[in-house]
Amino acid sequence: MTLEGGGSRAWRFVVAAIVVAAVIGFVPWAVARWLSRAEMAPGTATGDPLPIRFVGVRPDAGDDILDASGKKIGEDIGGRRDDVTWSSNKLRRDFIFELPETDEEILFERIQYATVRGTRRKFPLPLPPPQVREIDGGRLVFSTKLPKIYRRQRFWSLFSSTSTLEKVNITLRYIHGDVGKAVYSFAGPFTARMMASEDSGGPSQIITGAVPEDNSKPPNTRLGLETTDTDVLGLLALAYDQSGGRHLIAQRRTSRFSKGGGRITCTVEGVPLEEIASIVLVKPRERVFHNIRVVYPDRPERTRALYLDKMAAKLGLDNVTDEDMRSHRFENAAEAIKVLEEVRGFHRYLAWQRLSYMRRSALEALDEQGREKIRKQALGLPEDTRPEVRSFAVQACLAGGWREFLPSAVELLSTGNGEIRAAVSRCLFDNREILSENDIRQLHGELLRTDDPHVYRSLMGIMKYHDSPAATAVLWELVRDDRPRLWCEAVYGLTRRRGALDEHRDLERDLRIKKFIALRQTDKINDPRYASDAHDLLTRMITPQLCYMNLDVFHSVLKTLVKNVDRPTSTAAIIDFLRAVDDPGNWGGMAIGDWRNYQARSGIRDAVTHLNIMHNLNLGGIGRDDVNCDAGGRDWFQNARDGVTWYETGVDPGKIPADYRAGPGDLRIVWCNTEDAERSLIGIWPQRLQAGGSARLYRLESGKDFVAFRIVPQGTRQPARAWSVELQTGEKSRWRTNKHSNVLSAADIPALIFPKNDRDVPNAKERGYTWEIHVERADSPESIISDTKAFKDWWERCGPRDAMEEAVPNGH
Repeated sequence: MTLEGGGSRAWRFVVAAIVVAAVIGFVPWAVARWLSRAEMAPGTATGDPLPIRFVGVRPDAGDDILDASGKKIGEDIGGRRDDVTWSSNKLRRDFIFELPETDEEILFERIQYATVRGTRRKFPLPLPPPQVREIDGGRLVFSTKLPKIYRRQRFWSLFSSTSTLEKVNITLRYIHGDVGKAVYSFAGPFTARMMASEDSGGPSQIITGAVPEDNSKPPNTRLGLETTDTDVLGLLALAYDQSGGRHLIAQRRTSRFSKGGGRITCTVEGVPLEEIASIVLVKPRERVFHNIRVVYPDRPERTRALYLDKMAAKLGLDNVTDEDMRSHRFENAAEAIKVLEEVRGFHRYLAWQRLSYMRRSALEALDEQGREKIRKQALGLPEDTRPEVRSFAVQACLAGGWREFLPSAVELLSTGNGEIRAAVSRCLFDNREILSENDIRQLHGELLRTDDPHVYRSLMGIMKYHDSPAATAVLWELVRDDRPRLWCEAVYGLTRRRGALDEHRDLERDLRIKKFIALRQTDKINDPRYASDAHDLLTRMITPQLCYMNLDVFHSVLKTLVKNVDRPTSTAAIIDFLRAVDDPGNWGGMAIGDWRNYQARSGIRDAVTHLNIMHNLNLGGIGRDDVNCDAGGRDWFQNARDGVTWYETGVDPGKIPADYRAGPGDLRIVWCNTEDAERSLIGIWPQRLQAGGSARLYRLESGKDFVAFRIVPQGTRQPARAWSVELQTGEKSRWRTNKHSNVLSAADIPALIFPKNDRDVPNAKERGYTWEIHVERADSPESIISDTKAFKDWWERCGPRDAMEEAVPNGH
């Protein structure tokens, strides 16, 4: 009986515990359920008072704008809607917010979230990039695909069930104004691969790593945040630069957080590591928009944008899949014209792009209805149309002869990106006959202001080839300008007009000298009456600005300089240019990345080539001619520095020293002449000279043929276990040359690397190759041309030092 009584009490205790636990679990659930039913009005905003306004939802990549309750409140035919198809289990929705005008930029977190009330479910809303926000007229538009069905956890995640998504809350997290006290802070300065602890000794550390700088892109800094504080996931990180500006740190990747902590990898965009003064983690501001309806029973479900159906109907495309319609390209202008009223997003881009290709004759051949449709749709483009589309429309309408689009063209010359400015200015040149004299004077102002070489070239062409008194007057003004890129071309333009220069026999002295230089009149340039001033002007014309803006004039002036001015003076002028090349400040407002364009490469090559010719050098491995010796990885800045170094020291830094002796790890490249081995050539890649420097391009020449080679160690161990051998072979008279690349290990050497394989060797003569290229160890007495006097002379001059000297590795 005692045991039974004890068991009964124990059982009652267990039952009571279960009941208590159920009550404890039921009460919060019941409260949450009650609160979830006490819904706020759709679109109600709570939290931070910053007046960000919810505009509405644009469903199914269409034109309709619905309010938070699902009622249509307007239409929007603009906007960027490129993602126009989706799967049947998704909802395509664009959430549109209007931002207030503020003195300080609002820094939004990279990923915002839509949530479901009463659950932990979160759906990411990626922040659109700045250029897209600009296209959307400054509004914030989150384009996303939400799941129709989602899974939610119940009873402490013991059970789960599926629910239909109907409404979401959207929480915007951002930094604006006073951020308050930092939760964590890290004081600079910072250096690469540095571990910085939190200022107050907290549980967090910053590990820094600078991203290698690329001149064509803004600098970035990569950071790793290690911490044991899981609350850090709710914070935003800011970087302050040396001038006090702040930059939101983008969180790229988060490792799995556990009780022991975790790591967040993130990037500071546009700020080099050395310019970061401090890094702080702060609580963001939050503004929540409640109960935004995303399912609309009165609207049919769709898997592609409505305009695609309309487009398919007009083009006669029946039973076309969503994917085929999404990727449809217009075969001709007639197709594009048919659907101009219907297209949206990327198809609007494609349609106007197709029309922008039309020439004046094709547009004039259209019927009046087609021409008027193009004009009307171009005038009716929404204000937030992407600039590229507006540019295509302007180009099509200028070709159509409609002068009312000239103001838009001029505006795009100032506000568009480089590609847009180039295209619009070229279109103005192609259709210059529609320009009035007032237009010419307005474009004269744009010509004086532009620092874009493409815009400059087209506008200058208009002045030269527009036969009107206004264009002639502009050319006379340009002749008196101090900038060579303007007055040289103006002289050409006036010369084209019969007698425009010759009839003015009373030209001022400086204009006469400009005329002599522009037209390369050697006898006049060296006339004792003008020589001093002409030579002085020539030396001042060789600048990076002229090279960038007008490469043809730069080449002409450089040739005129070396032909007419004494060698020391012309050499000094070229060296001044090469010094300026290495200083981005001499480019004025032009982007540093523009160095990588054709003008800069050609200008440096031309300048160094003239130095090689005048002084019997081979600076930069360029040689003494204009061959496009452009094997991968040439460092043009280094070529310019080599020229300056030679001028200051008398030594070509890329040349093998006279006392060079082959050592372990050095490579020998043999250009073996298969018809006459004695005419073979030998080049050297000295490993010790490459340590810490860029691998220069070397060149060997024989008759009309040349071979340029560049060898780069693979990996960081020295001596290198493998090499990348890059070759460029051909004839001096050819513009295009053969390029080859091989990766060789020590076990592969000696190696035949051109012709590439054995089956090419028997056909070498038929293909025009009377030579082979071999890579060998430089300290090896065995060579493909061992039996030649040429090799024996090289071995005596450059072979390894005797045993006594080789006791010191590599001669050091």
